[in-house]
Amino acid sequence: LCTQLADEQAVRRSLVFPFQFLSAVEVLKQGNLPGANRVMDAVNQAIDYSLANVPKFEGSTLIALDSSGSMTGRPQAIGSLFAATLVKASYAELMLFSDNARYISLNRRDTTLTAAQSIPFISGGTNFNAIFQYANRAYDRIIILSDMQGWIGGGAPVASFAEYQKRYAAAPRVYSFD
Repeated sequence: LCTQLADEQAVRRSLVFPFQFLSAVEVLKQGNLPGANRVMDAVNQAIDYSLANVPKFEGSTLIALDSSGSMTGRPQAIGSLFAATLVKASYAELMLFSDNARYISLNRRDTTLTAAQSIPFISGGTNFNAIFQYANRAYDRIIILSDMQGWIGGGAPVASFAEYQKRYAAAPRVYSFD
């Protein structure tokens, strides 16, 4: 298994995306499995090799990761790994949002899994407006990763998005993943 996971060409040919290794990581973290540390090292390497399977985006990208209380647990793990993958694969910028929003930087030299695990979670509510209120430049695309449990700010962020577009003369595509 470790030999297969450490085979860069096999991982690339598999077309597996980094977040698809998450189940293996969760089982290995339960501990007390023979060879678990060796397999975890190989999974880490395979995750990084699988970055080659992630589409590269031209231009600038903002990843907005929901770090509210409702994301605790598996949604947090999936969202963090997905965010770290996109940040590393496309040199995107990362913003966390809950009641408010803030930019954070990931160490691109960390493994993708380590970078994902370093993302702090804020808790609080989910305010989609905060993404557009705190974004500080024009982006070609904004990718929102959330469980879509947004109850702060009065529904869809139509007005704050329009203000963002006007403020930066921006016309980004917005993608939202639940």
